[in-house]
Amino acid sequence: MLRPLVAFKTSVRSLTLTRALAGSHGGPPPPVYIPKPSKKHVETGGSDVPSPTLFRDPHHVHNPGPPTTFDFMPVPQYCYYDTYTYLNRKFNGMLIGSALFMAAALGYALYSDIFAIDQTARAPASYYSRGSPSVTLPKKEEDVPPPQEPVEKIEAAPVKTETTLVATEPKKKFDGLKVPPFHGMDVVPYLLIGGGTASYYASLAIRARDSDAKVLVVGEEEDMPYNRPPLSKELWLRGDPETLHYKSLSGKPKDIYYESAGFYVKPEALVTKNHGAVSLLKGTKVVKLDIANHVAHLDNGEKIRYGKCLIATGATPKTLPVFDEVKDNTILFKTISDYHRLDKIAHQKDARIAIVGGGILASELAFSIPNRYHASGVTVAQIVPGSGAMSDMLPEFLVSEVTSAISKEGTHVYAKDSVAKAEKTEDGRVQLTLASGKVVVADAVVVDAGTEPNVQLGKDSGIAVDEKNGGLIADTHLKAAEDVWVAGDVCSYEDPVLGRRRYTQWEVAQVLGRQAGENMTGGEKTLPRRGSSFTIFGPKTHFFTVGDVDSKMSTVSVFAKPSEGKDELKGIVFYQSEAGKNVTGVVIYNVFGNAVDVARRVIADKKNLSPEDLKDVAKLFELYPLEEKKEAEQKPEEAKETEKKE
Repeated sequence: MLRPLVAFKTSVRSLTLTRALAGSHGGPPPPVYIPKPSKKHVETGGSDVPSPTLFRDPHHVHNPGPPTTFDFMPVPQYCYYDTYTYLNRKFNGMLIGSALFMAAALGYALYSDIFAIDQTARAPASYYSRGSPSVTLPKKEEDVPPPQEPVEKIEAAPVKTETTLVATEPKKKFDGLKVPPFHGMDVVPYLLIGGGTASYYASLAIRARDSDAKVLVVGEEEDMPYNRPPLSKELWLRGDPETLHYKSLSGKPKDIYYESAGFYVKPEALVTKNHGAVSLLKGTKVVKLDIANHVAHLDNGEKIRYGKCLIATGATPKTLPVFDEVKDNTILFKTISDYHRLDKIAHQKDARIAIVGGGILASELAFSIPNRYHASGVTVAQIVPGSGAMSDMLPEFLVSEVTSAISKEGTHVYAKDSVAKAEKTEDGRVQLTLASGKVVVADAVVVDAGTEPNVQLGKDSGIAVDEKNGGLIADTHLKAAEDVWVAGDVCSYEDPVLGRRRYTQWEVAQVLGRQAGENMTGGEKTLPRRGSSFTIFGPKTHFFTVGDVDSKMSTVSVFAKPSEGKDELKGIVFYQSEAGKNVTGVVIYNVFGNAVDVARRVIADKKNLSPEDLKDVAKLFELYPLEEKKEAEQKPEEAKETEKKE
C-alpha cells in the first residue's frame, strides 16, 4: 500500500518542478513564436544582381518548438488502493447481480416447464418397458382422453391374410434340471469362465454390441484381470513392486490391472443393473458344464444357469520331475503372487537365483532381475538346453546376440546343459547338479518348461480336445458346442492360412477374446488378424514375432548393413513351411514402424517365395532411413548398367 503513495508523491514533485522551469506556474503554456518568411530582400555590394533572400528571423536558427513538459499528463485524483477497492466492489456487485438474475430465470423456466423437459428429456415408454412389457409409465391427466359412450361391438367375418414370419430366437426352456437363482438371477446371460485376458476383452466386445448385457466372469485367482507380460519385463525394468505401476518404453505410466475395482460390480448387485454391467467372482472354479441344460457347476457346490458361455481357462506352467524334492524353492512363474515371491527373494542381499529354460519368459527374467537388483549383489544363472537364449525360436547368429545381451547384465548362461539332480542344502538353499558336472547353488529356482492348456473342464463337459496342438477344438467362429465358445491359451482354432493352431501369446488371447465376444452377441466374425509378441534385451535388442517361428524351420534372413560407427543389427527373418515356400512366420529385429502389419500381410498372401523374392519383400520394411533406402535401391540399377557396359 505504501509503494503507490510514494510513486504518486514523486510524480507530483517532478511535475511541479517542470512547470516552474517552464515559467508557466501551473497555467497554460505561453504561445510559441513561429517567424514567417519576409517577402523583402536585402541587396548587398551595390550590384544590380539581387542577392539571396535573407529571412527576418531574430534568432537566426530554426525554432525547435515548445519545451517538453508533463503539463498534459493526467494527474491521479485518488489513492490507488481506494480506486481499486471501489472498482472491485462495483464489478463484484455486477457479477453477483447477473448470477442471481440467471438463477432466477432458470428457476422460473423449470417451474413453468417452458422447455417441456418432461417430454423431451425423458426416454419413451417403450424404452422403460422393453424388459417387461407389462410395465407402463404413469400418464398425466391431460394425456388421458375424455370418457366416451360405449359402442356396441360388431363381430366381423374372418378375413384370410398372408402373414410374414420374422425369424426370432425362441426363448429356451430348461425343464430337465431345476436350478436355484444365482443371486436373484434365474439365468446369467453371459458367463465367462476364466479371469484372464481373453475373458476381459470378450466382456468389452459383448458390452460394446449389447449395451444392456449382464456379464459374469468367474476366475480362480484372487486378483482382477491383469496384463501378464509386464511381470517378466516392465515391472523389473521400470516398475514399482508395491503398487504394480510401471512405465512403458515411451515413459507413459501404466497399471498392470486392466480396470480399477470400481469397473466390476458384486455378483449380488448384477441383478439390479437394468442397463447391464460386468461382475467378477474371484477365487472360484467351474468344474463342469451341463451343456444340454445350460448349467455351470462350481467347486463350492453352487450352480449357475447361463444363456451363453465362454471357456477361457488359459494354461498352467509345467514343471520337471527333477524338481519334485525341492518344490518349496521352485517357482512356476505366471501370477502376481509368483512375481511378489520372486521379487522378495531377489531383493535380499547376495541372493542367488537359478532360471531353468531358454524361452522368452526365462530369458526375460534372466535379463531383467540383475538389471534391477545388481547393486544388492544378486547372482542369476540361466541353464539353457540349447545353444543359448531363445535358441528354440531364433537362428544361431541372433541367439548369440540375445545371449550376449543377457550376459552383459551379469547373468551366467550355461548353454547346452540341463539339470540332472536337485537337492536341498543344510542352509535351506537348492543345489543343482548339471549334466556337465557343474554345480549351481540358488535360493530359488524358476522353471520355464512350457505350459499345459487347462482342458479338463471342456473334456468333462464333452468338448473335443486337440491331441496334436493341445487345447479345446473350436471352429472358425470359436464355437465349440451349443452356446459355448472357446478363447485364449486353451483354444485350438482354425487359422484360414496356417491351419489349426494354438498359441500362448498375450495378443492372441486379446484377439480371440474380442472375436468370441462379438460372436456371442450374434456376430459371425472369423480371425481378424494374427497376434504378435514383443520383447526387449537392452537398447540394441528389440524384436517382434508374428506367426509360426521355430528354429527347426527353414529361414531366410535379410539384414541391413550397419552404418559407419554403429554396430546395431536391423533385419527381418522369414520362416517358411516345409511343404512349400510360403512364409508362415516373421521375426522383426530392431525394425519398427508398420513392420508388424507388413509381416501379417506377407503371411496372409500365402505365396511361394524364393530367397531372391524375399529380398525384395524385405524392402517393404523400414530397414534403412529414407536417404539410405534410396541409395540401396539405386545401387542394383547402377550395377546392371556397369555390367552392360562391360
